Amino acid sequence: MINIDNNDSNADWIKSRTWDLPRTVEGVLSVIGRDKWEHFKTLPAYKACPTHLAHDVDAYIKANPVA
Repeated sequence: MINIDNNDSNADWIKSRTWDLPRTVEGVLSVIGRDKWEHFKTLPAYKACPTHLAHDVDAYIKANPVA
């Protein structure tokens, strides 16, 4: 299981204040997982996610529901 900056002491972005994960929808979903996206949005690392990227991931998930 990948540990995605799941608490303040482990959040790399707090040190750098920069997004350190992929910058494409496909990249984000390949690292985090489509099924974990909603949970990821509650974690400290999400605060560093570029707004347009978060919007694009949400739009992609909404437009491509899992059957």
